[in-house]
Amino acid sequence: FAGLDWISCTYPYDYPTRWMSCVHPADTDRRIESKAHYGYQHATTYASGAIEMVNHNRPEMGRHVEYSARAINQLEVLTGVTQKQLIHHLSDNAKISRIDLKLDVSDSGLIIEDLYKAAKDGHIETKSRTVGYVESAKTGNENGAATCYIGSMKKRKKLLRVYDKAAQSEEFGDLKRFELELRSKT
Repeated sequence: FAGLDWISCTYPYDYPTRWMSCVHPADTDRRIESKAHYGYQHATTYASGAIEMVNHNRPEMGRHVEYSARAINQLEVLTGVTQKQLIHHLSDNAKISRIDLKLDVSDSGLIIEDLYKAAKDGHIETKSRTVGYVESAKTGNENGAATCYIGSMKKRKKLLRVYDKAAQSEEFGDLKRFELELRSKT
């Protein structure tokens, strides 16, 4: 299975309200105020799980929206907006600052620690100079799972995480997730 796992984007502050259909369904009563960050003053979480943040004193910051994997999936359930339609709409109307792509692979036989060792020893072709391994991640999607990181955890412009999705989900079986996090340069 492949798909979108996270999207962060920013719309112009005065963008017409029709964009809202990609943030939440028409039922706008199902929203809650939440904690803003990144210098924004106000945050609203909608029924899909999408979070919109705004700073009315600084309209040049725009309207920042974050879509978690759950929000992306709920958006399709609630409104019929597919991942392909969402990314098309966002690429035309918003500045995408982060996108995470996921690929789940069953029955691969891949051992995460062996992948890390091969990458560290130069047996895997990559332009990245940074490779890391955590036996049991403490945060993020990979919480509780053995995880190999290829790319800088600090700069995070391009970061590949490979982790044991079955262990993270506390399920049995062989399910590995390859998750590529890409961030814009500005």
